[in-house]
Amino acid sequence: MDLGCILCQIVHKRKESLQFKGLKLRKLMTDPNSPIIDFYPTDFEVDMNGKRYSWQGIAKLPFIDEEQLLAEVAKIEHTLTDEEAQRNSTKCDMLFVAASHRLSEQIFSLDSRCKQLPERQRIEVNEEVKPDLRWDII
Repeated sequence: MDLGCILCQIVHKRKESLQFKGLKLRKLMTDPNSPIIDFYPTDFEVDMNGKRYSWQGIAKLPFIDEEQLLAEVAKIEHTLTDEEAQRNSTKCDMLFVAASHRLSEQIFSLDSRCKQLPERQRIEVNEEVKPDLRWDII
């Protein structure tokens, strides 16, 4: 697969995912007059650094000024619909485990215990994987 094909896929996926951003956020990323349009280049260099295939290269993207990005998003956050605001919020990771998996008992037990804890304490839980199961994680 050549680089042009990969970039086409990246641009296509970017366009597909933009539909979930909401119109206001989408404009920040696509409008040529957006104050942060430079953070979202459509053309960029790929550093191959001895790699054989273009997909192994590293995309050389510009650094993002976090303060500027957050400031621009803050200007429009109040205009987001409830659904857009929910999608744009930070959420917990989800882990799906089959009951037949060797770690399921330990994971379900941890989940049950953590549900009893306040949110701050949940973040600080540090559970060891049972040594006999440790290397079977896929």
